[in-house]
Amino acid sequence: MRSGLARVAGVREAVGPSVRLMIDCHWRFDEATAACMIDAVAEHDVHWIEFPLRETVDNIPALVRLRARTTHHGLRLAGMEQGIGYESFRPFCEAGCYDVMMPDVKYVGGLRQMMRCAEQLERHGIEVSPHNPSGPIAHVASVHVSAAMQSFDMLELQFDESPLFDLLVGGVVPSRSGSCAVPRAIGLGVRLSPDVLAECAEGPTLIVEA
Repeated sequence: MRSGLARVAGVREAVGPSVRLMIDCHWRFDEATAACMIDAVAEHDVHWIEFPLRETVDNIPALVRLRARTTHHGLRLAGMEQGIGYESFRPFCEAGCYDVMMPDVKYVGGLRQMMRCAEQLERHGIEVSPHNPSGPIAHVASVHVSAAMQSFDMLELQFDESPLFDLLVGGVVPSRSGSCAVPRAIGLGVRLSPDVLAECAEGPTLIVEA
């Protein structure tokens, strides 16, 4: 854990106090080690801690205890990026496991299920921050549904990972300020480039920017 905590401290020092800093644990802790980690990162003004434990029904009591610990430190607990349909979120909502939940449009069951989840989470006082480290089509779908949510917090973005992201559709890369416009054309508002698709279909493509 020490090397991870050193990175958290280094990032906070680099970005300053005004930037939200979130920690994604990728389900790697048990309750005891997660509790130690929460205590250790509290001094770095972390906005939230994400996925400390495997999201199984058996772990719900432990997640509730960990949320109480993060609340004590003025932090938030986030999770549930892999939920499929609202029913998978329900037991975690009713138990009060999380401050923020992160449904993903490509997992949850599409736009209708995404909106249903958002409406139910709002009733439980849970903010929604859609999981979205995806390609441009899933990103645009996430932008639309985020704009329609009442309980929306912020949208995860893939940024500057591959030039193909923008080449495939054009004009959807978020600005460096973190904002992203909602496309206004028919449907999702974007079209895949047939030329880029054809080039990619010929085999693996490596695009290197000079």
